[in-house]
Amino acid sequence: TPNAGQCSNVQIVNVTVNPQTVSDFAAIPSFCEGTIAPILSTTAPNGVTGTWSPATINNITSGTYTFTPNSGLCPTNQILTVTVLAPTVPNFATIPAFCKGDVAPILSNTSPNGITGTWNPSTINNTTIGTYTFTPNAGQCASTTTLTSTINPIPTVTATASPDSVCSGTTSVLTGAGANTYAWMPGSLLGTSINVTPTATTVYTVVGTSTGNCTASNIVVVTLLSEAFIHFTSLPNEGCAPLTVKFNYNYDGTIDTTTLHWDFGDPSTTTDVSNETSPTYTYTNSGDFIVTLSGVSVSGCTAFGHDVIHVLNSPIANFYADPSITDMNFPLIHFYDESTSAYEWMWSFGDPHSNLSFEQFPEHTYDNPGNYSVMLAVQNGECVDTITKYILVRDAFTFYIPNTFSPTYDMLNDNFNGKGLGFKTDDFELYIYDRWGEKIFFTNDPEKGWNGKIEGKDKVCMEGMYIYKFKVVELNGIEHKYVGNVLLLR
Repeated sequence: TPNAGQCSNVQIVNVTVNPQTVSDFAAIPSFCEGTIAPILSTTAPNGVTGTWSPATINNITSGTYTFTPNSGLCPTNQILTVTVLAPTVPNFATIPAFCKGDVAPILSNTSPNGITGTWNPSTINNTTIGTYTFTPNAGQCASTTTLTSTINPIPTVTATASPDSVCSGTTSVLTGAGANTYAWMPGSLLGTSINVTPTATTVYTVVGTSTGNCTASNIVVVTLLSEAFIHFTSLPNEGCAPLTVKFNYNYDGTIDTTTLHWDFGDPSTTTDVSNETSPTYTYTNSGDFIVTLSGVSVSGCTAFGHDVIHVLNSPIANFYADPSITDMNFPLIHFYDESTSAYEWMWSFGDPHSNLSFEQFPEHTYDNPGNYSVMLAVQNGECVDTITKYILVRDAFTFYIPNTFSPTYDMLNDNFNGKGLGFKTDDFELYIYDRWGEKIFFTNDPEKGWNGKIEGKDKVCMEGMYIYKFKVVELNGIEHKYVGNVLLLR
């Protein structure tokens, strides 16, 4: 209908509305990644034909796919969305490491997250490292998985002993090798090296553990060598000091005699040792002395033998006499004991008339001149000591001078001289002078008298008075001088 004011007629137009052409593809179900993807049909169930973009479904990645109908009235595109599901990974734990030869773990056919399937190989080899593949059963969107076994090697454990043969009371060092840590039996001892002191031949077992916690064992034997014994004699083993002891090793073939060593246990010296088989040692002091004899056995073990020497305290005899030199004018001698550690005394004065005394401080009178041997024996139980000293008793000093002699050479009264006892014969002088004071004779020999002649001239002296002069010295040193007249008769 035209607007008013225009010169026009009404016109009628007929419009035909056609329906849209719509394809009726069903939704594509989701599927597991990597499986065969559905095929996109180019003809819809309602007969609409056309093309897809993309033309094929990607089985890896989710995406949208557009269907475009072929040319026609009112064509309408259809879009389908495809969901590709990621496969579930079976979450099996790794196979725990185990030692070669141990019982292997069991492979489960169901993963902890519920995936079921099978393994290839189906069981774990307990000696060789291997790879094991799990394949999920059909109908599960799950991936295969692999596990690798870890087999730790068994350590090669060795055990050594140094030395492997020991003597009683000595130590051997046991050492393990080939592992990381070590435990020893018997004794429950830990360590690479340990010290043992067996009391018998012993088999020691060591268990070694590697860093992979695998164990192995080995043994080592420590042999206890035969114990050696030393026997010896000590004769005597008790007595008075000084005591000389004869020691003798009793040979039995078990000891190497070149290794014998004696220690006589005398602390007063550093020379109380010997390497002889049968030594002698003198103990000068009293006491108990431990004697040790050591030696090495033929198997290499040191052996010891012991004995105790009892040395008794001996008295030491001593005395002095007052006086020790006298004459018959003073025959009484006092004896003074100076012994040590003495409880009994016996004196022998060497005098056949009266010889013994048991007093500590005796006195004795000698009836005759002489050189007397005086012995003192002292005792303190079992031990005795003696000492001997000498007493000199001289004659009493006397000197007689005649007043007349007659040298007629008839062997009677032919010489003039003094006679006496108790004087020194080596300190004697005799002078003869005539009436005018002239010396006509001299001698220092008490056995040589004046024969009535002038000395050196062999001239016979006339009868008459002559002057003599004697010098005489007593044995105790007292000097006497005698001057007088002697009558010479013919």
